[in-house]
Amino acid sequence: MKILFSTSILAIVGLCLHAFSRPPQVRWTAQRKMHAYADREAMFQRPNTPTFIIAPGDACLPIADYTKDYLYTEAICNGMRGWFEGGASDFVVERI
Repeated sequence: MKILFSTSILAIVGLCLHAFSRPPQVRWTAQRKMHAYADREAMFQRPNTPTFIIAPGDACLPIADYTKDYLYTEAICNGMRGWFEGGASDFVVERI
């Protein structure tokens, strides 16, 4: 009986940890044109040669948002992964 109880408690704790450890899924829709770069260094070393352009209306999935400290974000937009200057304020943010 103790083993069943212990196993049940561990299972519940595991499920709770899994459920609360996942970041919320959001979709960002661009409000303005932005240049995206392959990496953060390229933004500063080669600012005139973006890897791709994020157009107004493009849907993006944020990966890493460093706007609070560094003013840049990593996201996947139209199947391409890149870094751009800006953050959530440049997008319409929706939970999915």
